[in-house]
Amino acid sequence: MTLAAPPVVDDCWHTLTVTAQTDAEARKAAADCARAINTAGVTAIRGSGLLERITTAWADTSAPLVREGAMLAFIALCNDVGPAAEPFLLPLLPTLLGHYADKAPNVRKRAEQAGEAFIEMLNPWSTRLVLPALYSGFEGRRNWQVKVGSLKLLTLLAKCAPPQLAAQLPTIVPTISECMYDAKQQVKTAAVDAMTACCSVVGNRDVEPFVPTLISCSARPAEVAEAIHKLGAITFVQAVESPCLSILVPLLVKGLREKTPIVRKTAVIIDNMVKVVYNPADAEVFLPRLLPVLDIASNSVADPEVRSVVATAHKGLDDLHAAAISGANAQPPVTMDEAVITRVLRDVVEHATGAAPAASAAPVLDHIVKLVAPLLAASNFDDNIWDQCARPYLESVLPRPAAKAAAAALLSKCDHREHSEASSDDDEGIDLCNCEFSLAYGGKILLNKATLHLKRGRRYGLCGHNGAGKSTLMRSIASGKLDGFPPKEVLKTVYVEHDIDASAAETAVVDFVMRDPMLEGLGLGRQEVEGVLESVGFGEDMRGASIASLSGGWKMKLA
Repeated sequence: MTLAAPPVVDDCWHTLTVTAQTDAEARKAAADCARAINTAGVTAIRGSGLLERITTAWADTSAPLVREGAMLAFIALCNDVGPAAEPFLLPLLPTLLGHYADKAPNVRKRAEQAGEAFIEMLNPWSTRLVLPALYSGFEGRRNWQVKVGSLKLLTLLAKCAPPQLAAQLPTIVPTISECMYDAKQQVKTAAVDAMTACCSVVGNRDVEPFVPTLISCSARPAEVAEAIHKLGAITFVQAVESPCLSILVPLLVKGLREKTPIVRKTAVIIDNMVKVVYNPADAEVFLPRLLPVLDIASNSVADPEVRSVVATAHKGLDDLHAAAISGANAQPPVTMDEAVITRVLRDVVEHATGAAPAASAAPVLDHIVKLVAPLLAASNFDDNIWDQCARPYLESVLPRPAAKAAAAALLSKCDHREHSEASSDDDEGIDLCNCEFSLAYGGKILLNKATLHLKRGRRYGLCGHNGAGKSTLMRSIASGKLDGFPPKEVLKTVYVEHDIDASAAETAVVDFVMRDPMLEGLGLGRQEVEGVLESVGFGEDMRGASIASLSGGWKMKLA
């Protein structure tokens, strides 16, 4: 593809950094420059020398207007060119962050706008690649404004790419945690905001209500014991995966350093949490942090019963480590390094164009390889994800239809799995749900990798001894916490308690019914509710009486 005509970029750049008299004139010049690049093809960013002009301008400490103009050019490239510009703009991000502490207020303002523009246009699957640049804002003696800026961009990234950011929490959480102890209050505040945003993307509904407690005790060691008790009371229905472990492990490590009763509680939680980790590889990265602390606790605790509990937790983690090494619960990874993927990608592009890729396309192809290599290592062959990781960039070196076909061809050549025909289910009837789940309540595992397979139009009974988890399972289904069970928009789910909480004893019968959350949105008035109650035997006097005045049978009927 042809490069932008140098006079076009030259004229725009001269206006942007020298002759522009107003902000509107400068922004128009920046937009014209970006449009010229977009028209010629994104590889013209390098061929026209625009990147070199931007970095040179940023380094000119004597010319704040030139630095500001370069910031406007960066913003325009993000807004007008979009994700295709990532391979060229990403290397500039650490330098950009440095200008969050620029001496010129207008340059600082434009730098903040440029950082936000970059994150907002970022392909979500590039999250992993942008994190090292953001982490550079915390290195060495960086100014506190740079740290705050990096934390704010992490907060924005959590909103723009939640699932992709969640996968990176094992490195994000420790990095933000360090900033929560910074000497500058502005950094501490930004760190709390970033931690709150990042922890909100864990994707585990069981833990989400616990996030504020986790963040609070991260900065207040005195709250650790109480946080451990609250964690022990959580009912775990969803599988515990890497993002969830990222925010729980720091608390567990602190709990193992507390007094003996909290050490015991923490060890029990670890032992039971191991049982709801479906993929051992999810926990592998956290074992070096947990195992040494368990060893210390085992040697320092005097109570033999607590030492036994700690040893049980240690064995559970050892078994998880062994399972991860042996590859249990995971497909064998496909072995293709980045060099091999690069050759495959170049062949795909050459096949589409009839010629070897131009040298100017190298940053684009390298960027694609860095995005798909982790997918290949994780045996992730989702065609939609591969398309999102390759097509937006291939469109800068190929026509749009050819780029989509090339992205599909790249996946096909990298996918070396043996495909077999799926077996059909001979059981008659339409599935209502068919899911595998675990159910835990604090220190007790109720169900471990249980299967729930229900067919439409059938009746089922749930049998089990006291404490087996029947009520907990039913409440989890009713509250929408059981993965794989149809949501309330698809299936109406009602859980009828066999008794009424004592706190409602003085509530009138009709008021008790009116307050039921399930009636919200139905538009039922008090008169209609009283009519229904009367139809099932609740007379006028009984409807106005308190629940405490009802006999056991009537309470059960009301429940």
